[in-house]
Amino acid sequence: DSVPIVRTTASTSSATFEVHARLESNPESKLRPGMAAEIQLSPEPSAARITVPSVAVGEDVDGRFVLVLDDVNQGRGRVRRQPVKVGRFRSGRFEVVDGLRAGEVIVTAGLGTLREGTEVKIPAAR
Repeated sequence: DSVPIVRTTASTSSATFEVHARLESNPESKLRPGMAAEIQLSPEPSAARITVPSVAVGEDVDGRFVLVLDDVNQGRGRVRRQPVKVGRFRSGRFEVVDGLRAGEVIVTAGLGTLREGTEVKIPAAR
């Protein structure tokens, strides 16, 4: 189960926060869309986690993805679309729980225009 979207401001009329939750199990259909609930979220035990800026995560009919740069050499790399599963969102960053390895170089601009296999120039670090 995951909570991919939590609004950062409360409703002015009810002092509540809108939350979108993905439930993997609801066998008796007790939970239905639009229901109100009081919830408590518990963080998972601390572990090394991969996080990426929210602008690096795209979503289309095939699901969420990042663009990874392969064959990085002399300031250039080749774009590869990599499906990912994201977890928590915090401070403008998504936790990537599956699909990305530490140290991989990802694209943070041009997600809508870059295509698989495109060679790109990597800008110098600021």
